[in-house]
Amino acid sequence: MKRISVDIGGTFTDCFFAWEGQYIQAKALTTHHNLAQGFNEALDHACGQLGLDREAVLAGVDSVRYATTLGTNALIERKDPQVGAIVTAGFEATIPLARGRGYGEGLDELAKNDLSSATRPDPLVPQRLIRSVRERIDYAGRVLLAIDEDDVRHQLRELVDAGAQALVVCLTNAVENPTHELKVQEIFLEEYPAHQLGALPMLLSHQLSGRKGEYVRATSGILA
Repeated sequence: MKRISVDIGGTFTDCFFAWEGQYIQAKALTTHHNLAQGFNEALDHACGQLGLDREAVLAGVDSVRYATTLGTNALIERKDPQVGAIVTAGFEATIPLARGRGYGEGLDELAKNDLSSATRPDPLVPQRLIRSVRERIDYAGRVLLAIDEDDVRHQLRELVDAGAQALVVCLTNAVENPTHELKVQEIFLEEYPAHQLGALPMLLSHQLSGRKGEYVRATSGILA
């Protein structure tokens, strides 16, 4: 068995090897400006104890498990970058409404029977950073309403002007036909090229999750 586990924390990046019966721990300082540097440094420290270089280890590893306490802390403390979301028109409330199963945990049975009165947590993306575009794909992946490119450009500009620092696109039934999500990305890269100073990252929900439900895919993208 050859496995590597790495966790990036606020101060240290910890690395643990389970390598053919050997168990090795190593760590390095977390490099906040570029997390990959601390990741690789911790990896190199562990590789040194094995007497192997990083390339040889990564070529032979069975799996690499990556976790980030740094990301968890940012989420809990709400210090993460401002994420904007693009959804299908009519689905603007999907993220703020969330799902009862999420905020019903820990309630007594009486309260669980009245979740509509329960206190919802603050949404991962506030309403002011959610925009919708005119398009629709049905459950079988058929295009019912072609995407309005001018509308997409307008909504993207509004999100950027509102302060979005990263964007997630989650359109209805995109797992059956991702054409419209890909078109949003294409338009976005025309408006805000990746090589441009201050360019924003964009994630497409169908590339992150194969689930049909919009809330699950949107949340996966936001957390990513």
